Amino acid sequence: MWNNGKRLLSLQVALICLVLSLAGCQGHAEESQAPSAESVPMDYTLTFQTEGGMAIDGVMVKVFEDSSLTDLVYAAMTDREGKLSFTAEGSNPYVAVIYLEKQGYVTDKYYPITEKDTVVKVKTAPYFVTDTSDLSLRLGDIIPDFHITCTDGTQLSIADLLTEKKAVVLNFWFIGCGPCRMEFPYLEQAYGEYKDRLEVIAINPYDGTDTTVSAYAEQLALTFPVASADPFWQTAMNLRAYPTTVVVDRYGMICLVHVGAITTPEPFAKLFDFVTSDNYVQKTYQTMEEMNP
Repeated sequence: MWNNGKRLLSLQVALICLVLSLAGCQGHAEESQAPSAESVPMDYTLTFQTEGGMAIDGVMVKVFEDSSLTDLVYAAMTDREGKLSFTAEGSNPYVAVIYLEKQGYVTDKYYPITEKDTVVKVKTAPYFVTDTSDLSLRLGDIIPDFHITCTDGTQLSIADLLTEKKAVVLNFWFIGCGPCRMEFPYLEQAYGEYKDRLEVIAINPYDGTDTTVSAYAEQLALTFPVASADPFWQTAMNLRAYPTTVVVDRYGMICLVHVGAITTPEPFAKLFDFVTSDNYVQKTYQTMEEMNP
């Protein structure tokens, strides 16, 4: 009787083990058949912007499987909003490479794609240039790191100024220009209020020498830096008339080119307030009114 009970118990234990074993096998089979979540295709969207939040449109971007940059996954141009989209497996550490030929854009070798919606910020800054003979700058360009010698011998660097101030305003004029003379008092008034936040440089590339420009500035009691400059500025900045005011924002970009005299104090004050504001939004502005709607 005891032996029969022992055998029954052994059979019960063996049966339980068999059931558990079969269940385990079935579980493993189901796991092996179930698709891995990591292999499911995902839709990715990349947005390329400057540090100031301006879309970088119309540039080639290539997406690679990893930082070795050997296996290409996708390539396309960014749209008007600086975006491109692609579909790929969600398991790879993809990276993006942007091909920018524009001067003044400081790009990394590659940018990790950390999320399905990834925003890539590209730095911009004034850049070094040795040959200015073919230079032709337009609205939206990053300005070179011009070094300007003022009439008092002081040398100013655009890049250095932008490490201290939030904008640089280049005012182009000449001595025989009546409208230039008319706007100087209003430029001076606004400069007195905002000079701790931006720099103004009055540049004469047309008819001045250090002596005549210095005497003219003293006569008008101008306190911002003035310079008698090389005529290359006329072609480099595409000057068509005087006075012309060129605004370089904190990121080194030419954000506004205003042609013509400003003969009331409010426009300069509003302009300076806008470009030095903590809420400044980077874009190209066609008119001063766009900056102050």
